[in-house]
Amino acid sequence: MSRPALRAALVLALLAVLGWHVHARLKPEADVNAADRLLLTVTGPVQSALAGVGKGASGFFTGYIALVGTAAENEELRALLATTRASVAELAELRAENDRLRVLADLKARIPGRTLGASVIGRGTSARFRTLRVDRGTADGVEPGLAVLGIDGAVGRILRASAHYADVLLITDGLSGVGAVVQRTRLRAVAAGDGADHMELGYVRRADLAGVSEGDLVVTSGEDGVFPEGVPLATVITASAPETGLFVHVVVQPLVALESVEEVAIVLDPGAGPYPLLPEVAEEP
Repeated sequence: MSRPALRAALVLALLAVLGWHVHARLKPEADVNAADRLLLTVTGPVQSALAGVGKGASGFFTGYIALVGTAAENEELRALLATTRASVAELAELRAENDRLRVLADLKARIPGRTLGASVIGRGTSARFRTLRVDRGTADGVEPGLAVLGIDGAVGRILRASAHYADVLLITDGLSGVGAVVQRTRLRAVAAGDGADHMELGYVRRADLAGVSEGDLVVTSGEDGVFPEGVPLATVITASAPETGLFVHVVVQPLVALESVEEVAIVLDPGAGPYPLLPEVAEEP
C-alpha cells in the first residue's frame, strides 16, 4: 500500500472510531455493550486532553485581548497626564507673566515722567559688556543713554538701539557710573560697577566713613542726567578705610536681581520731582 493510501486509511479509521465514540455516548445506558464501554474508556482521556487544550487556548487569547486593552488604556492615561501637566505649566507661566505685567504697570504709575514698558529677551554674552536685550527700539522712541528701571530699582541705561531692539548696559558693568546718595546721611558718591555682581561707591573720603554703614540704602542722586532722583540703587555690604589712602572702600549690592529680571521700564522722560520709594524700602534703616 502506498503512503497516501495508508494516510487515507488511517483517516477513515479515525473517523470511524470517532463516529463509534459519538454513537456509543448517545446510547441509553441499558444498550451500551462491553465494546462500547471499552471504546469510551480508551477515548475518554484523549477527549479530556483535547478539551483542556481548547480551554487553555481560549483562556490565553482572552487574557491576551484583556492585556492589549489594558495597555491601550494605560497609554491613553499617560497621554492625558502629559497633556494635563503641560496645561498646568502653561497656566503657571501665564499667571507669572500676568503678575510681572501688573508689577510693571505699578512701576510705570510711580515714575513721575514718561516711561515705556519692555520685556527682556536676551542676556549679553560679551566679555566686554554686561548687558540685557529688550524688545523696544528707536521705533518706540528708545535711544542710547536712557535710564532703565525694574520694580526694585535701577537696572542700567540704554547702550545702543536698533529699530525694534535695544541693549541695556547694566549698573554692574565696569563702564557704568551712577550718581548716588546714601539715603540715611545724604552722603554723595558715584556708584561704579565692578564688572561682576556688585558696585563700589567711589570718592567717599576717609573723613566721611561715619556717613556710610553696612545695610544703608543707596539711591540715585539724579545729578548724572540719566536716572531720576531717588531711584533705589543698592544696599551697602561693606565699608572700610584702608591703612593708607584718602578714600573709603565701600561695596554695595544692587537691589534688582539683574540675572533674573524679565520686565523693565525705559524712562523716556524723567519728569519732575523725586522717584517715590515703596513703603517697605523707605522704612529700611
